[in-house]
Amino acid sequence: MKEYHKKDNTRGRIMLFNFEKPADGVRELMIVGNQFSYEDFAPHGISVLEEKDKVFLFVVVHRAEEDTVEKFEFLEKTLELKHLKTYKGTLVHLLNDVAATGHETFYTTESGYYRNYIGHILEQFIGLSYGHLLYYDGRDFIPVSEPTYMVNGITLSKDGRHVYTVSSPGKKFIVYKREANNRLKKINEVELDTIPDNPTIDPVTGDVLLGCHPIWIKIAKHLNDPGNESAPSQVLMLHMDKSGTNVTDGITELQSDNLELYGSTTATLYKKRMLVGTVCHKMMYCEENTL
Repeated sequence: MKEYHKKDNTRGRIMLFNFEKPADGVRELMIVGNQFSYEDFAPHGISVLEEKDKVFLFVVVHRAEEDTVEKFEFLEKTLELKHLKTYKGTLVHLLNDVAATGHETFYTTESGYYRNYIGHILEQFIGLSYGHLLYYDGRDFIPVSEPTYMVNGITLSKDGRHVYTVSSPGKKFIVYKREANNRLKKINEVELDTIPDNPTIDPVTGDVLLGCHPIWIKIAKHLNDPGNESAPSQVLMLHMDKSGTNVTDGITELQSDNLELYGSTTATLYKKRMLVGTVCHKMMYCEENTL
């Protein structure tokens, strides 16, 4: 995939989509700040924190030598991102996603230990449980979960009492309870008949949307050669009970077997409208009529 991006001169960007003006498409948010460098900038997981009259973004960033979490303030008047801070630590190896819990605190998923290609592939295919969840407590990163096989996306429940994450190759949706010290206790694990990628929350119901990959070999080939190999997309809705810990039902919100969309990773809802993202293809905007 690196060669594909290099050939197309792809660079990391953070984009804005306005659900109230879908016809406008997406636009790039320029980043301002003296301490920020666009060099080898590869943003990945993202979390939004609204605090008083301000909006902050926490973003997992892959760089050549290290992974970090970067904090930005969204400047609505100028449509810019002001870079505020870089978070790094000795426990950080291969980050994937982030879920903000406060102005200086967040959970993040450590997918694995090895950053090099061979080590990462071995972890995945041998089934090594080197991944886990980290919590940044305002001072440093601390491990807060048991080792997990290739932990991927992460989000908080609607009430903030639980953490939802997935093991992608393990095909599992995992529910953790947040303890008083922000450590996590696993209270549920749901096996899925698909490869989950990133969970997001329906802001109205608290149900969970999952961007998924229904056919493993297809997404593996697509990631290895995005320009020539395609992969189907799938979005699931997991209905949660009132406690937010148990899945009562699951339905398919999107199934793209005719390859309109390659490799869906995430979906987000707003007023019965849905935006679906992918690894390295395009985005799809849908107007929901079934929710």
